[in-house]
Amino acid sequence: MGTVNLVPVRFHLRTTGLGIRLLCNVRQTVGQPLRGKGEYMFRRIHALAIALSLQLVAAMCAASAVAAHPAKEVHGLTSIQAAAVEANNSDKPIMVYLYASGVPECQKMDSEIFPDPKVEALAEEMVCVRLDSRKSEGAELAQRARAESFPAVVFLSPRGVVVATADNYGSPRDFARCIVDALMSYAKASAAPKGDAVTPDSGSPDAPVKSKANEVVWRVLLEIVPVTRVTVTLKGQSQSIDESLTPADIQSARRSFLSFPAMVASITQNRVRVQARIVQSTLPITKLTPIYTDWYHPTPEDVSAIIEPYDRSGDYDTIALFWKGGTVMGAWGLGGMFTPHGSTYLSVRDVAPSSWQSDAPGEVFLHEWIHGVAADFRYLGYAAQIPPRDADGGEYSGYAHSPANGWCSYYYPLLNGLVPVGDTLKGFLPEMWKRGAPRHRSSSTPESPHPSGEPTG
Repeated sequence: MGTVNLVPVRFHLRTTGLGIRLLCNVRQTVGQPLRGKGEYMFRRIHALAIALSLQLVAAMCAASAVAAHPAKEVHGLTSIQAAAVEANNSDKPIMVYLYASGVPECQKMDSEIFPDPKVEALAEEMVCVRLDSRKSEGAELAQRARAESFPAVVFLSPRGVVVATADNYGSPRDFARCIVDALMSYAKASAAPKGDAVTPDSGSPDAPVKSKANEVVWRVLLEIVPVTRVTVTLKGQSQSIDESLTPADIQSARRSFLSFPAMVASITQNRVRVQARIVQSTLPITKLTPIYTDWYHPTPEDVSAIIEPYDRSGDYDTIALFWKGGTVMGAWGLGGMFTPHGSTYLSVRDVAPSSWQSDAPGEVFLHEWIHGVAADFRYLGYAAQIPPRDADGGEYSGYAHSPANGWCSYYYPLLNGLVPVGDTLKGFLPEMWKRGAPRHRSSSTPESPHPSGEPTG
């Protein structure tokens, strides 16, 4: 009989530097191979040893990862003054959490609300502070913000001006929306329209635009088409339409469109800058496509002769049309399509003057533009990151329309990748914007998705 050895099984994980050595107490005679049941038992124990070692490696790696990346404290700073310095440097608002010891709702904030991944992701957009509501800075801020019960969350500008207060701490989702509303309020207050956001009406292409670091310049052309001269089928009968935009129609559309670049700048925190231009067509619209039963809109193919000179130039990322719908039934806007040369395309029709006042100024153009941006991101392979119904998904995702801001409380998280969908956040991430606007990428035409034409009012 030979000597008896312990058979070692050893694994080494290079990425962590962890090593595990398991000794299987298997009697093996040196120089004599195992056979029959002995060989079977050896192989089984050997396999079990491998499985155990891998489980131990995974557990140790997880522990190592937790140690290397501890959970982020959402409310880490303890001084508004220190937060103001960081907020000024990063151009972020300040979120101050005012707590009171022994209050169950405050304990819930610490155990359930702040640790939620959606809240943590939104907190990255702010400089966060935790203050005792009964001491110095905390008591002073509570009085200034008129906070009478706790917990209370107050949002400040970098200069210390109260921007908003949270009013719903019932669930992480509710609180996440409060943060989004505060971010939107801060963005609207701090964003200023760019001097070159809109160029005069002209037949010549715009001069090249120099963008700042990490800023995407998105060129949008609005072509006003005053005359619609078509024959359509309405309620089963053929009907000829020959109508023209009024000066009031054109003025309303121009005013809305000129508000659109500032909306994009504020919502994206100047990550995206729209350079807009307005021209007027001398050609009429002579063809419309039925989008739904008795609902018509001009598609890129319908108006190819009208948009072709601007589309062929490759100077624009989005080509928009404003046209006379008149007695033709249809949605206010249509988006999510592509021109033959790869720009995104949208169209907006005339509506009653009161409809232009029902949303935030510029929202109809913003809404249809977002449909096109979403279609472009899908073409680039980001379909899984787009929330359901993209620009139309506000109510579906639990947001509400407001008379002052329209659907901007939803557009903000959508354009910044912060829409809660299940346990994840979706929307247009910074890395997606970094792919640049369509005109910088290719002259090839993406496959046009199904057009999206829900009313935006």
